[in-house]
Amino acid sequence: MWSLEKIWRIQFTENKNKQQNMLTETSVYSAIWNLDAESRSLLLANYKLGELYQIVSSQKDLAKCLEDYASNAILYINAMKAITQLRAEAMKESYVNRQENAVSTMETVYDGLPDSHKKDFCRRMVERNDFFQEAYKEIMGKFHSALRGQEEKVCSK
Repeated sequence: MWSLEKIWRIQFTENKNKQQNMLTETSVYSAIWNLDAESRSLLLANYKLGELYQIVSSQKDLAKCLEDYASNAILYINAMKAITQLRAEAMKESYVNRQENAVSTMETVYDGLPDSHKKDFCRRMVERNDFFQEAYKEIMGKFHSALRGQEEKVCSK
């Protein structure tokens, strides 16, 4: 007994085989000119007509080609991610180095000042309330992180 599903499968398979057999190099060549200019240029620059026909006429070759492109895309995406992370880390390092250099330069300049200028410098710094608030927060943050580090060492023993 033939079921409707079985008939449909047979018909679908026959149509699929006919469609695959109907694909010719001429139809592939004609179809290329129906693509947008960018896609057409990309295909013609990287493939010969025979290669394009082989790829699109075989489900196996088409699947392999698309899988290869997907693998390469993942590789390139991961490379982009790695390069972006490297740049971000390099920028952090550069910023830290600039801060350290700025502090050591300030120490050198301050040490070279005459006493009267040192007093004037200190007076100006005291007048800058926001400077001391930020410095206080920074120092307290260091103390708290040091305390947490000591607590972790004691708790882990």
